[in-house]
Amino acid sequence: DGADGWTSSVGGDVSWTSAGGDDGGGHLVFSDGSSAGTFVEAPTSWLGDWSALDGSGTLSFSHRIVSAPSRLFELPYEVVLEGAGGTARWTASSAAGTTDWSTVEIALDAGDWDVEGASWDELIADITRLAIRVELVANPGGSVDIEAIDSIRLAGSVVPGAPGLAIAALSLVGRRRRRA
Repeated sequence: DGADGWTSSVGGDVSWTSAGGDDGGGHLVFSDGSSAGTFVEAPTSWLGDWSALDGSGTLSFSHRIVSAPSRLFELPYEVVLEGAGGTARWTASSAAGTTDWSTVEIALDAGDWDVEGASWDELIADITRLAIRVELVANPGGSVDIEAIDSIRLAGSVVPGAPGLAIAALSLVGRRRRRA
C-alpha cells in the first residue's frame, strides 16, 4: 500500500498512514495551516480515456475532517477533471465540524458536471488531470487542520488506466452517497 503516486496540489504535507481508514486499512492524511483549499492530484495511471465510463461509471472517495481547531470557513467538496482543452468541475456542500468518514459518489455523466472550454465527450476521452479537494477547512494563520481521504475509486463496466488501477485504486468502500 501507500500513497500510490497521489500528491498535493500545493506541496502540503500528504502522507500515507497504514491504519484508521474508512475500512480500518490505510489512508492519505493531509495537514495544512493555510486557506489554500488544497487538492490531491491523481497519478498518471488514473488518467486517459474514460469514455467507456460515460453515463455508467462513478468516481467515489471517502473524506474525513480529523482536526480543525480554528476555521475561517468551510470549502465545498470539489472534483476537477481536465483534458482536451477543457475543464469539468463537480461541487457539493461539505460537512461542518470534525467528521467520521463520509463517502462521496459522483456519476460520470455530463449533467452532473460544469464543463468549460470543451465538450464533455472530448474531455472524458482524454483526461489529463484528476484533482479532489482534500482541504475543506480554511484556517486563520497558524492554525493547522488535519484531513484524510480514502477509498478513491473509479468504477464502471470498464475501468481505464494501467492494469494496477482495478476497481478499487487505494482500497475501500463507500457508505453514504452525496451528489450536487
